[in-house]
Amino acid sequence: MIHEALDFYDDPSANVLKNKIPNINTVPDFIKTAERLSPDEMNKLPDDVFALVAWDGMEKMRKFACVDQGNTALSVIYFLQNKDLLPDEAQKTAAANLVTACGWYDMAVPDELEKVALLGATMGALTMGSALHEGHGKFKRQKQLMAQGVPASQVVKMNDLTGSNPMPRGSDPEKTACLHPYVDITGQSAPIKIVKESAERYCMVKEGSARYPIDTMGQVQRAIEYFEEHGTEFEPFERHNYCTKLASRASDLGLVPPEIVERYGSTKMAQDFHIGVFTRKRMFREGTSEHSLLDEMQKTASAYKPEIMATALESFDREHGLDHLWDSQIPDPYYTFFGPEKRAEWSYSDGNDMITAERLKRCAAQEKVAISRLFDDDMAAEFSKNPQQIFDSLPRDSKRIIMRVSQSVEE
Repeated sequence: MIHEALDFYDDPSANVLKNKIPNINTVPDFIKTAERLSPDEMNKLPDDVFALVAWDGMEKMRKFACVDQGNTALSVIYFLQNKDLLPDEAQKTAAANLVTACGWYDMAVPDELEKVALLGATMGALTMGSALHEGHGKFKRQKQLMAQGVPASQVVKMNDLTGSNPMPRGSDPEKTACLHPYVDITGQSAPIKIVKESAERYCMVKEGSARYPIDTMGQVQRAIEYFEEHGTEFEPFERHNYCTKLASRASDLGLVPPEIVERYGSTKMAQDFHIGVFTRKRMFREGTSEHSLLDEMQKTASAYKPEIMATALESFDREHGLDHLWDSQIPDPYYTFFGPEKRAEWSYSDGNDMITAERLKRCAAQEKVAISRLFDDDMAAEFSKNPQQIFDSLPRDSKRIIMRVSQSVEE
């Protein structure tokens, strides 16, 4: 699908740029002085100074020029703004080339661009993250070509443009024809964008509808129960999206969510991510490209954000038909790479008496009849499902009663 309104040259009024940078004084000089090429000059440029050259049948489009530092920065801005108008393969191709072009001018790569580039590398490379590593300044081959006669320039901030602090330097445009921009998108369309942002105090907004309210403690508890029963019906990113908001709201209300909600709802890299990757490695013979890719992923994952790694692993799983094994033989990609920080085991003390999380669980399982007799059937039922949360919500006298009951449970 050819879409014309994509880059800086499709926006003669620079509306996208004005929206990103309302104050002209904050625009770096290398953007202000970037050459705006005429249509004739654009037509004379070779294909491989564009991040994307896409064919749709007999139609051809060239987008995101990288002929100098200013044009490259603008191309990054416009790509991130308009990438969802492109089919997946076109997004991956353009992102990988923009990462490479950023390396020519020593510009740090925005996280969002890294994510798309890494996704493309995972789908098509034998070793993971080649484009991504370049984006962190490892453009050795390109830099060697440009090392002679390249003057250093003044360091400027570019946070409002790309979310990074690059150190731009000049370059000879004639030395930049190293991109691989070609992609055939005949018959392809931009992916349908699923809204992941949630309304306030809802677990999820999907297909334009706010779902799973979490305003009150009761709603939070019902949302937890729903996820425990139906979480496997969600896509992996939906599980993470749902639980991130659920765990945050539970914390606001002083509740401790179950382990599965806490894990999916974490924003940190799991300490045991290597287990999920290793279970996949065993499915491929050593020496194969798949085994090598997973091995590289396992070695380098801790250097990246968990959402980048989860996205890359999800693409790998789907491409190799492993997604049908999620929740049975392998953990899904988000469960693999997200996990809470290790914390001390829960316990409660009252004077000289103390109860641990393990003893509380045993009490809830073994003394349901006693709890029902001392309190009521509903409380006993809730306590058996969520002993720690119910215990924390009780007044001190009730806690003491349960602690006395717990003394008789078997170890």
